[in-house]
Amino acid sequence: MEFEVENRTMKNVFVLSPIRIHNGNSAGSARMMNIARALTMEGIKVYLCSSELQYKYSQNNIREVAPNIFLVGKEHRNNVGMIKNILHRLFHTCIITNYLWNVTRLAKSIKGEKVLYLYPTGVLSMELITLLLFKGIYRHKIFCDVNELRRATLVNSVFSKNMIKMVWQKYIWLLDFIKYYGVENLTRHYDGLVVISTNIEHYFGRYNKRLLKIPILSEVSSSSSSSSPPIFTAGGNFSICFAGMIALKKEGFDIFYEALSLLKTKYKNFELHLYGPINKYTKGLLLTDIPEKFGIKDNIFYHGILAQQNIIKEMRKYHLLVLPRPLNMQTHYGFSTKLSEYMISGVPVLVTAVSDNEIYIKDNYNGFIVKPGDAEAMANKIFKIIENYNKVAHQISINAFDTARKCFNYSNYSSILSAFLFNKSK
Repeated sequence: MEFEVENRTMKNVFVLSPIRIHNGNSAGSARMMNIARALTMEGIKVYLCSSELQYKYSQNNIREVAPNIFLVGKEHRNNVGMIKNILHRLFHTCIITNYLWNVTRLAKSIKGEKVLYLYPTGVLSMELITLLLFKGIYRHKIFCDVNELRRATLVNSVFSKNMIKMVWQKYIWLLDFIKYYGVENLTRHYDGLVVISTNIEHYFGRYNKRLLKIPILSEVSSSSSSSSPPIFTAGGNFSICFAGMIALKKEGFDIFYEALSLLKTKYKNFELHLYGPINKYTKGLLLTDIPEKFGIKDNIFYHGILAQQNIIKEMRKYHLLVLPRPLNMQTHYGFSTKLSEYMISGVPVLVTAVSDNEIYIKDNYNGFIVKPGDAEAMANKIFKIIENYNKVAHQISINAFDTARKCFNYSNYSSILSAFLFNKSK
């Protein structure tokens, strides 16, 4: 896609999202910060506006947290009281409307060209009001970052065994399906979509023809390339790490645990270290029930949630990083943002051939890749990695870093993203 340049003295982007953007621990917050950094390289000012921000309109409530990146108001705490949570749910539409109205007041006070950049929420009321207010009334350009097919997340839902809770959860599931379908149809009204994967690009092309694919992003510094994987002592402990949302169906832990049980028949001295949030309904399954079923409970260690800035440093303790996703509707369209962090860590990565993984990972060159859903193939691959680790790990890590630098560094997308947001397509 080619763009015709417009002459404007000042350009501003307002990032709208319900998540904690600055210093957040989610993949979404990391992506939005990298998008913001990319835009500032083109001299654009970026304002981070969380729907949970707590402020009364005032220039004193805008704080520069990085060069040309401004945090508006005070972002919400991760843990809020039960009463406040209930009130928030009851008056959600009013809260969202007030939040967006505050953002319009902020936008009006700032000179220059203005663009709204919405991080996907799955909240129909927020997206609908955003379009009505900013596009319908104020005629601002609005773009949306689409990183997954939200309806697909429902395929991997896990329900409580308690009958009453299960009925309630399935009712919520139905409401979510209707809501996500509505949000999906609203994408036709944006001025453009920034998509994370090839499959998302193809799917949403039916709704909106103005698309820009920006894959998973990382902040790739030259200092990261100096890191090397730890030396493995033959016959010693081989340590494996997973960092991210520890989900049973989305990440394929049932199949992965089976693979580890098969590996244990060939090599017993391994450990799996897990970092990240776990759904309370599947925590027992993932940390106790399924590991006991496969005889690997003593090999698994859960460390809780790490701060985003500490993740890569922690990864470097281990011999192998894994993304064992199975092939399903959610993984077909999504693209794990963790892969970019894995590839700059200096530690080899093993992934399954889902989504765009095969575009970037070449087996035995810059990582290892196996067929999804095949426990035996994964077990054999890990065993082969263990056997040849010291021979190949260092060079594979170097090649992985080089791939990340060329493909995932946010600075590579600064000019094309700026042109997409601010310039008219021919």
